[in-house]
Amino acid sequence: MIFKFESRYTKGIITGLASAVCASLFSIINSRQVQKVQAPVIAFYELSGAFVWISIYLFITSGYTRAMLLKPADIGYLVLLGTVCTSLAYVAGVSVMRELSAFRVALVTNLEPVYGIILSFIFLVILIK
Repeated sequence: MIFKFESRYTKGIITGLASAVCASLFSIINSRQVQKVQAPVIAFYELSGAFVWISIYLFITSGYTRAMLLKPADIGYLVLLGTVCTSLAYVAGVSVMRELSAFRVALVTNLEPVYGIILSFIFLVILIK
């Protein structure tokens, strides 16, 4: 139906559909693995794999630049963001799959922008009064 109206965006539509399929398979595999293996172990392997593959990609494409060199002040912030905002949140998300289906977890995750819009509207209304 989309191709009928917008055939100029074929590459983008195919990429988006392939991404949706990969994300669905990833959630299904995670929900099955979390029944056998602890969530922190799954998260460690997945985040380590992402780090390795991104590093290989950046090395091959010469994506490393001088701007990527860290200043000592930035290291503390990166450690905080990496542990609290990424790793702990990811482990919590994977461990929730023991109780909820992959569909429900994906639904809640994909509705985060909607929650953000609603919360920002509520804060805006409160701050205006």
